Amino acid sequence: MSTWCLLYTVLILNLYGGAVSADEYYGKLIGSFMRRGDRQEEHHNVEGSVYAVDDDTLQIVGFSYDGLAPDAFFYIGTQGTPSANGFVIPKALGHGNEKLGSYNNVDLVIHLDTSVGPASISEYRWISVWCRMANANFADVFIEDSFTAPGEYSLGPLGLSPLVHDVEASDVVIVNSKQIRFEGLHYDGNGPDAYFWADDSPPTTGGTRVPQVGQSQATKLPRRGYQGATITVQLPGSLTVFNTGSIGLWCVLARQNFGHVNIPTSLKSDGEIVPFIVAEDSVEYDNCVELSDDRFQVSWSVAGDEITFRLSSREPFGNYMSFGLSGSDSGTQMVGSDVAVAWVDIETSMGRVQDYYLSARGQCVTNTGSGACPDVTNPTTGSDDVTLSGYYTEDAITHITYRRPLTATDSLLDKSILLTGPQYVSWALGPVNDVGLATFHEVWEQGNKQIDFSAMGLTCPAFTATTDSGGVEAFDVPEIKAMENTTFRCDIGQAGGRRGYQGITGSVGWGIAWYINGNLIPEITVQRGQTYTFQVYGGNNPNQSASYHPFYITTDPAGGYAQLGEAARGNHEILAGPVEGSYCSYEDTASTGNPDDASSYSAYVNSLELTCPEGDDAPGTLVWTPDGSTPDIVYYQCYTHRFLGWKINVSDATKCTLSLVVMVMTLIITGLTM
Repeated sequence: MSTWCLLYTVLILNLYGGAVSADEYYGKLIGSFMRRGDRQEEHHNVEGSVYAVDDDTLQIVGFSYDGLAPDAFFYIGTQGTPSANGFVIPKALGHGNEKLGSYNNVDLVIHLDTSVGPASISEYRWISVWCRMANANFADVFIEDSFTAPGEYSLGPLGLSPLVHDVEASDVVIVNSKQIRFEGLHYDGNGPDAYFWADDSPPTTGGTRVPQVGQSQATKLPRRGYQGATITVQLPGSLTVFNTGSIGLWCVLARQNFGHVNIPTSLKSDGEIVPFIVAEDSVEYDNCVELSDDRFQVSWSVAGDEITFRLSSREPFGNYMSFGLSGSDSGTQMVGSDVAVAWVDIETSMGRVQDYYLSARGQCVTNTGSGACPDVTNPTTGSDDVTLSGYYTEDAITHITYRRPLTATDSLLDKSILLTGPQYVSWALGPVNDVGLATFHEVWEQGNKQIDFSAMGLTCPAFTATTDSGGVEAFDVPEIKAMENTTFRCDIGQAGGRRGYQGITGSVGWGIAWYINGNLIPEITVQRGQTYTFQVYGGNNPNQSASYHPFYITTDPAGGYAQLGEAARGNHEILAGPVEGSYCSYEDTASTGNPDDASSYSAYVNSLELTCPEGDDAPGTLVWTPDGSTPDIVYYQCYTHRFLGWKINVSDATKCTLSLVVMVMTLIITGLTM
């Protein structure tokens, strides 16, 4: 794809949480492009199916075009057949009359330019890939006279006889395949444990709590109730209106249905429902500030009581961009910061953004909300107050857009954005781990950075082109083969960047990891029947989460038993430990730079220095003797944090070695007697 071709990565949620499949729902099919001409130079390999999303939005699925024509556009006309008497459909929001680039099996969402033509797709008769210079139609789709685009769908009022707690709604409306709006909603607020509820029909205890739009998880309905409110909810996870039988209000504690409405099973086949699409981004913003030279930029615009941000960086999918207000009013300080963490998920290609509060320089402990955690992990006050607006990629740059209130919604975790002068901000870039949490940053603000959010006209330099793939080779860490009784020293230390923990294990850690006998997460081989001693220097103060890492041996490759719920603990066996001890850590005291740039593993590890701020005389001691029931592969890990350790191979080496000795001696004796 040429560098000037804009590729929008559009999130279209489906039954499988975003993965493309035959069951994907795109809207109402208009038709597939019909090529005009027999040769490539006549039709330019145009392919794709066109769907109506709503009155003025189209989705082109599997679009291809070779990009070789000099002046090609999406064109749409109100009468006759494709001709120059049509209107340009911009290839993306904010890109006006820019000609098409090259595309290969790409899904696009495009919007009619209602400033120059009719506002509804039903008023048009054809769509074309049209070259203005050559006055040529490469391929087209015709729109039937009676065509109507998907729109909102009324399910009628809440129904159940008798209704309880004064529950009623004048109408329940399907906004799109994920979102449902309650209009004129009444509820007295006296239910002890009430939620919006999605389930089969009729609803049961096996249903699902449903959050309001903008919330990352469902919360109890307010004690003050509702008096004629309009509330829009969004079905979580893989739920859509196509696999949900009912929506309503339910009390979990009382196991009681407060009122529901059924959802017809024919909605998908009818094609009348608007598909849920995270809107792609407009490129126009009032301001932009560069946070890291040619690597990270933040743009923003203020509208009413909200501010919209766009974070743009070279970070690959699976790496986050974080930006927000500093934890201090007198300088940039990570601890106490109120930031948004945004990334594109590797597996689903979905854009994500979450509201974070950094209570400490440590990995998030999800059951307490301590460390660098999403606000919603705080058990008493947390709420997610940032809303994803869209995301796209352009020439290897990822852009993620979100909005948040100017005024702090949660006074304990959020900070207000002021329009009265500069404020200190904090930002960082780094990887997201396997459970979707931000880990230790790789790049961050090391000075004191201020931004005046009331400013106008601030601009950023354009990102420069790059051919850097970002690939790195994992460190070659020496293995430890301990066939006899052995004592190991276990310290905490730096995770070694992408060449360290991430490159060795294939998982993203927090930025710290275990060091065994001075080496970063070495693979250990032990033998059954032998006894091993681990001298642990991982910290012993549970009130200091960032330096509290009890050591244990487990069957789980991620560790972090203390963070897990009861269901997850069922498949997580503890073989030894946990054990606490005084704290020692391998630190890059000389600030030698990015570990990805180290010439070798030995060069990297030799740049570190072991420091023991609490003293080096009180290690914890874990004694472990693997036996016949011990699995062949287990893991040394941290009990309170996930992804800090690595692999232990458990061997029957003694038996094998003894058998080999017997075999060799037998051969020798046999040879001597011949």
